[in-house]
Amino acid sequence: MTVAPVLAVLLLIATVVLGLRSGRAPVAPSHDPSAREAARRVYSRRTFLRHGAAVAGAAVLVYSGADQAVDDLQREHGSNGVTEPVSHQFKQFGEPYWAFVWVGMALVDRFVGPSRVGRFGRQCMQATAFGLPILWTTQRVLGSSRPTDENAASGHTFIGAVPWIVLLRTTNLPWLRGVAGVLSPACGWTRLHDRKHYLSQVLLGYAIAWEAVDGVVTPAHEGRELERTTGS
Repeated sequence: MTVAPVLAVLLLIATVVLGLRSGRAPVAPSHDPSAREAARRVYSRRTFLRHGAAVAGAAVLVYSGADQAVDDLQREHGSNGVTEPVSHQFKQFGEPYWAFVWVGMALVDRFVGPSRVGRFGRQCMQATAFGLPILWTTQRVLGSSRPTDENAASGHTFIGAVPWIVLLRTTNLPWLRGVAGVLSPACGWTRLHDRKHYLSQVLLGYAIAWEAVDGVVTPAHEGRELERTTGS
């Protein structure tokens, strides 16, 4: 059984149920920026400077031979009967249908009722929507080769990293932050495992996801500071 589609359905159901119950269970106020402010932050000069640094770092991996060395190591020693089913499961978290899952959750959060789960979907939806143009532009402009195709940045890595980075940036629970931090690059690992992307392309996809999330969410510690400030 593939876990990702089941989880997607469960998230949508939870968003609807919690949204319908939101009148009896007030939701904590959100300190996230507005959509306009999020767009301004994602497409800021700072973001593009960071993206330029990520591209430069990727170029070092390409021209130093590190990309090919990692791919050769994976081809010779990286795949076995244990890693293959694990890779198959985590790859599903980078499939394009997740963008529609986030849109559905955001619509429920807006028109049915707000909830923490709905807010999570809205944050993922905004990060995906604002990050995709940067991803597509990078793929189009750089157009570097990968083991089986042409693509400069890994789209699966980007899509699969977004929800875990959102969770990492917004949760107050240390153990959940640890889980999110470990799992955020998991889909990127599957692209290396399956030899669909080089290391530089996986890292570029992850960097774009990080910058997109950074623009649309307020980190948990900053949210607590805002609550203390407004409360006083």
